[in-house]
Amino acid sequence: HTLSWEQTEQEPTWALLQKATQSTISRSDISIRLNFADKALAEVLGIAKNSPLFLLERTSWFENGKCAENSRFYIRPERYEFTLSNG
Repeated sequence: HTLSWEQTEQEPTWALLQKATQSTISRSDISIRLNFADKALAEVLGIAKNSPLFLLERTSWFENGKCAENSRFYIRPERYEFTLSNG
């Protein structure tokens, strides 16, 4: 199943994966840890090399137990706030 650039820009990753595979994502595991910017990340983010960053890693799973996606997000700590709630 092919998705257009317009679709990928307007929908979350989970929705795109579910449409493309016709499978439901049932869970996601997220870890957050401290990391430091290497030269390439520092240049892209406009920060000094070795600046502290949050590294958020997310692995999502289809209902059948197969991995749907594994993503890494490098986050400048001064631009992000984490809020966790248990409902």
